[in-house]
Amino acid sequence: MPAGLSVFDDKGNSRLCSSNFIFNEIGTFVAQHGLPQEITDDRIIGKRIACFIKSVEQIQDGAYISYAYPNGISIDNNKIQWSYNGNFSYDKRAGLSESYKIYRVIYSYGWY
Repeated sequence: MPAGLSVFDDKGNSRLCSSNFIFNEIGTFVAQHGLPQEITDDRIIGKRIACFIKSVEQIQDGAYISYAYPNGISIDNNKIQWSYNGNFSYDKRAGLSESYKIYRVIYSYGWY
């Protein structure tokens, strides 16, 4: 059975189509502000690596939304690293400091 991945922008234009190559998932990592911002995996050495968002999970409930996506992911030798600009993105109403919904992003990485 043929398999593939297609990604489209908000206008329906194809941005990525992987139906002409096979993605071999090696593992996953969690990008969450405050956790380590790199993983080491010797299985990625010498391979063409791709990272995709696998899922976004809410880990804390609250009245307001707090989320952070890495502003960059880099791959060097056997390390995958990501960084943040130092700030969360907040949906916050002025003067209120109640609890926030907090999300983490789970990435899949592998070679193709």
